[in-house]
Amino acid sequence: MNSDLHYQLMNDRTAELQRKAGEHRLAREAKAASENRSGGERRRSLFSRLLPA
Repeated sequence: MNSDLHYQLMNDRTAELQRKAGEHRLAREAKAASENRSGGERRRSLFSRLLPA
C-alpha cells in the first residue's frame, strides 16, 4: 500500500473515531444532566401509563 494512502486512511479513521467519541461523550453528559434534573428517577409519560407495554 502506498505510504501516502495509508497515512490518509489512518487520518480518516482517527477523525471518525474522534467524532464518535465526541457524540458518545455528549450523550453521556445529556443523560447525566437529565438524571440530575429529575433527581435520578425515571418519569413515565401519561401514554405509558395508559397503554400497556
